[in-house]
Amino acid sequence: MFAEHTVVNRKKRNATSQGVEKSPPRLSCPIQCAFGYEMEMPGWHTCEAPDEESLGQTPIPVESSACFDKGEVLLKNRLIEMQADLLIDCGSDLEIVSKPFEDSPEGFLELQQSLLMVRKIFTLLENSSEQVRMREFEARDLGEVVRPRAFLHRVPVFKFREINAQVTVGLRLSRFADLFRDFGIGAEEETGRQYERRRPGRIMSGLRSAKMPFLKHLITGNSVFLVEEGLRKFWITRPCPPFPEPSKELVSLLCLMLVYLSFGSMRVSIYPKAFTRYLMRTDFSRLFESLPSHEKKLFRRENGKHWMRLFEILLSRKHLQTKPPYKQRHIDPLFRDFISPVDELPLQAPFFSKGVYHNRQLYFQHPVNLLDKLTRKDWIANIPLGVDLLTERCFPDRTAASHLESLGEFGVKADRLEDGELAPVFELRHIAWPSEYGLQGFIETMRLLFAYFYALNRGIDYKFGEPVPAVLTGMDALQETDV
Repeated sequence: MFAEHTVVNRKKRNATSQGVEKSPPRLSCPIQCAFGYEMEMPGWHTCEAPDEESLGQTPIPVESSACFDKGEVLLKNRLIEMQADLLIDCGSDLEIVSKPFEDSPEGFLELQQSLLMVRKIFTLLENSSEQVRMREFEARDLGEVVRPRAFLHRVPVFKFREINAQVTVGLRLSRFADLFRDFGIGAEEETGRQYERRRPGRIMSGLRSAKMPFLKHLITGNSVFLVEEGLRKFWITRPCPPFPEPSKELVSLLCLMLVYLSFGSMRVSIYPKAFTRYLMRTDFSRLFESLPSHEKKLFRRENGKHWMRLFEILLSRKHLQTKPPYKQRHIDPLFRDFISPVDELPLQAPFFSKGVYHNRQLYFQHPVNLLDKLTRKDWIANIPLGVDLLTERCFPDRTAASHLESLGEFGVKADRLEDGELAPVFELRHIAWPSEYGLQGFIETMRLLFAYFYALNRGIDYKFGEPVPAVLTGMDALQETDV
């Protein structure tokens, strides 16, 4: 799709092709919660010259070069790796993947050092011709070359951005509802001050960039209202729970599940894992284990009877059509005009009820009903039993399971916070920043996102875009020489 040339596919070398489960690509931080980023550059394809002689040619013959497997490391240093990422057209493009940084002042320092490395890499790319050998990065002390014959080949990006970025974060389960309030719209009636403080984060997470992100932001925020209202109804029905109120962990888990169910009910045009902007890497069975013991006991009782009764309330047509009392006076006109496309989510329907791979020009080889074997009811019912069916390892249709890619890829693995609490890991996808700011916009966005999640894990009242919290600013501005 992007390329003007043909590349020769390399045989699969990774462990999964041998029938062995591949280890998660991200390291688990043993002490503190971690923050990492990935940035994909579709304008640069990764290739491997057939031999040293061809690598010495100018230009290197792309037509006889091989492409790399997804995740193949081309160059690495102590903070980042330059990797290959699989393209739709079977080529591979450049991806920079950071190490996971502790959410501490020391981790913040390392993050900034890594971003200066990224700036040096971009400077080299911008000043180069259509090809760059990986050993040129090594010559500038930017890392150690892992694939000696690797090179980058510039291609037109057309309508695509030069950088596509996302972050992977360990976050307290109890904080996800707060995340949805900040990045979504409709969780509550907002004051003018709240609205202005949250607006930069909503823009960063994709609001106002296209029609679908509008919709997903509205469902994200509204999910908090629907969950809180649904729990209120659940608490007054008989038999009601034997404790006074739901935990913040339960509210957040239900918000995540309602967002997953709502997004999954829409038509998915590209690969399945892109259906959500909040991609859980720790699976949902582990999220359930993070609930207080009295809630786990209640929802496992009688084969999950009360758990399913709760979801019958949350997914009923009457409940999903509930309008917040503040809707028509809400400060954001987007929410005042919002009509949810999700009228009802029948439990027996497929999780991806409108199918996947609808972009037939790109995915003509995949049927849209490929993932129909998983119903909403089965996904929901199995979570208290310790099984997340919406993962490659557990999906009921083994022939289609690999298409889920990194959904729940980490299984029960989680990051550890300072107080010992385990924080589930998720991926915030499709990060945006003003195009006129270019690479500097990306660098500043990463700094502010680190600060936001650092504060969110600690209950600090900080919003994305505000000055970095004082606890993280006890250092001088870094210079290029600091890396």
